[in-house]
Amino acid sequence: QAVSLLGTWMQSTAQSWVIWELTKSESSLGIVVMLNTLPLFLLAPWAGGIADRFNRRFILLATQSIAMLLALTMAYLIQTNLIQIWHIYTFSFILGIVNALDFPAQQAFIGDLSGMGQVRQAITLNIMGLQLARMLGPAIAGILLKVVGSAAAFWVNGASFFVVLLSLLAVRSQ
Repeated sequence: QAVSLLGTWMQSTAQSWVIWELTKSESSLGIVVMLNTLPLFLLAPWAGGIADRFNRRFILLATQSIAMLLALTMAYLIQTNLIQIWHIYTFSFILGIVNALDFPAQQAFIGDLSGMGQVRQAITLNIMGLQLARMLGPAIAGILLKVVGSAAAFWVNGASFFVVLLSLLAVRSQ
């Protein structure tokens, strides 16, 4: 999960750079953030119920696969100079929906994996990975932006989902 979080923060940083290069507009940056968080706000009341009623491992496999496809498609569009602002708006909204379903399933799956007696330690470990990714992801993205361009951050993020998907396929919850 930590590997994927690192890729996610790299993509977020590179995406902001791509938006700025396309539009030179602060409003466009704000619209993308709004489109990415609006589904979380709207779907949060139901997403936890979905995570409780359905197979969490399957939900995570589906959400992580979709997020991977979005990252790889964005990488391709950027690499080929076909990217347009509406692509980023659309993909941000879809990723927001994916994240709204992924977050509660992920948190519940931590309990499934660790057992309820160790859930506090598992969540602490997960939060430590998130904070480390928040620090390192943008820094690595900045280096990639400078050295090889913005598409690289999306390619790396897309590849990072393979690690998560393989882990989800290999592990069995209680």
